[in-house]
Amino acid sequence: MKRSLTTALVALALGSVACESALPHQETRVISPWGSFEKAKADYDRIEPGTTTAKELATLGYDPFGGENVAVLTYMDVFERFVPNASMTLEQQDEEIQRCVNARNRCLGYLRIAMEEQDREYGNFWLNLFEFKTETEVAGFEFESTLVLIDDVVVYKLWEGHPAVLKRQSKTKPLGFLNDFDIKVGLSFP
Repeated sequence: MKRSLTTALVALALGSVACESALPHQETRVISPWGSFEKAKADYDRIEPGTTTAKELATLGYDPFGGENVAVLTYMDVFERFVPNASMTLEQQDEEIQRCVNARNRCLGYLRIAMEEQDREYGNFWLNLFEFKTETEVAGFEFESTLVLIDDVVVYKLWEGHPAVLKRQSKTKPLGFLNDFDIKVGLSFP
């Protein structure tokens, strides 16, 4: 009797460990040559306005025609990006942005977004399975850079991003998956 009780407890313990690995996991990645914020920023820092050419950009991961996920912006897209509303004017922008818009078809912009996110759920498998309580963690990074080129030479650059993304969410439903049901009660009287 003791042996079967011990066996049952060991099986239950192993089952609960295995259950945690059964929780959902998701990864979102925008394909780029960089695997981290630091690598993306380091290559961005190697770009020198007035010197770096479109050909050199390709070696740094900014090749819209031979690489992945590099958007090409027209001079109108550059204008909309830097003059987003009527409260700003082109004259308020840097001289290079003004030159780009005035150069029209000789001007291009490159927009590159590098990001990586891993979503994982953690916590109690059974509470998660029946949706009583789900706990999620999202970790990763995001790096976005905009380059402005006139006659295939970079004249302006700008970056923004999140070096370390870490979000945690806990969601509790007192009735579990039953919270998602629409229960309609129809009463009719004679």
